Amino acid sequence: MYYKKTQGWLWMEAFAGPSAYDPDQFAAIDIGTAVPNAPKLNGPEYGFAIGLGLGGFWLGGFYRQANYSAYKLMKVGLDIQGIFRFIPYVHPMVRIDLFYSRTFSGNPFGLTDPDVDGGGFTLGAGLRIPIIRWMSFAATFDWSMIGLAIRTSTEKSGVLGQQLGATFALTFHFIGVRKN
Repeated sequence: MYYKKTQGWLWMEAFAGPSAYDPDQFAAIDIGTAVPNAPKLNGPEYGFAIGLGLGGFWLGGFYRQANYSAYKLMKVGLDIQGIFRFIPYVHPMVRIDLFYSRTFSGNPFGLTDPDVDGGGFTLGAGLRIPIIRWMSFAATFDWSMIGLAIRTSTEKSGVLGQQLGATFALTFHFIGVRKN
């Protein structure tokens, strides 16, 4: 039976989708050696989240990892969603994330053994569709601004870039899911 509204206090979500990342879209690296601008790369992004569903509001934590050809970008942080449940069957939603980010298995700038981490925020919008009373599907478009600090053994700098992504999620709802 197709269900009208998402419910439940405990939500567990798995998501995946394509992403594009330009590490120095707004501010380039400034290290003494001649370091070229980092290329814009495309790659898959996936992750999971767990949180509390509080009526039309979701508050939880998440882990996301994007795999690009030269490195991986990890984000972990707080996920806040507003879900407009007054519209039955298809709920519009907005997302705000605050996160810590880090690159590993390489870096965007081709430097030897730097420490690259920072933080940022995500703004997103999409739709959540209840499937059955304890499961829903969501599709969102997300824009992230990511600031990274680059530290080598002798120098340090920072960059400011953006990431675009389309996320497709399957969410399971537990505790307080009832039949109507």
